[in-house]
Amino acid sequence: MLKYLLITISVLIVWALAALAIHRFLNKETDDLKIIQLEISGIKIEAEVADNFLSRMQGLSGRESLGEGKGMLFIFNGSAVRSFWMKDMNFPIDIIWIKDDEIVGFVENAPIPEAVKIPSFRSPSDVDKALELNAGSVKKFNIQIGDKIKY
Repeated sequence: MLKYLLITISVLIVWALAALAIHRFLNKETDDLKIIQLEISGIKIEAEVADNFLSRMQGLSGRESLGEGKGMLFIFNGSAVRSFWMKDMNFPIDIIWIKDDEIVGFVENAPIPEAVKIPSFRSPSDVDKALELNAGSVKKFNIQIGDKIKY
C-alpha cells in the first residue's frame, strides 16, 4: 500500500512539474511578441506579431481587451484556407483575411463563446496572414476587400 502511495505521489509531482514547464514555455513564446506598425487605408495600427505555432495558437485568448488602434497580426508559412476559433476569448473581434498584403475578406463582430459552443471562422480563400482587431473596426475604418496593407 505504501509503495502504491509513493508511486502515485511521484506521478503527480512529475505531472505538476511538466505542467509548470509547459506553462512557462508557452508564456515565454507569447509574452515577448514583436510589435509592428501597419496601415490600412490611412489608418495606423500597432500590431503584435504571432508568427510561430505557439503564439498563433494562443492568439488573443484569455485577454480582457485590446487597446484602441491595436491588433494582432498572424503570419503563416505559405498560403492556405485558415480557420480561427474563439476559444477563451473575452471580447468580440473583427478578423481580416490577408493574402500577399491585400485584404481578401473579413469577419465582423466575431462573438465570444457561449458556454460550450465555441464559434469558428474560415477564410474565404487561401491566406498567408490574418489581422484581429476590436469588433467594429472594419466598419469604423471603412476597410474593404482589395485594400492593401502597408508596413
